[in-house]
Amino acid sequence: MARRPVAPLLAALTSLGAGCRQEGTAVIIDGGNLVGGEVSLEGDVSSQFISALMLIAPMTEKGLTIHITTPPRSSSYI
Repeated sequence: MARRPVAPLLAALTSLGAGCRQEGTAVIIDGGNLVGGEVSLEGDVSSQFISALMLIAPMTEKGLTIHITTPPRSSSYI
């Protein structure tokens, strides 16, 4: 996991109100308020990113709509 490019997931989380960033191979979570709303994510990067967003969706203030902009790489895992 430390070598996996997580920038797309961190960008999605940041757009939803989370305070997070990557420093080297570490992901730093500063907290924040998960406001929710709409987020777009490429499906061919990692199905785990889409699943992660689905898991946090109930915790957001406004709910969450996920737009998958490319066909998912592993749709059976979502």
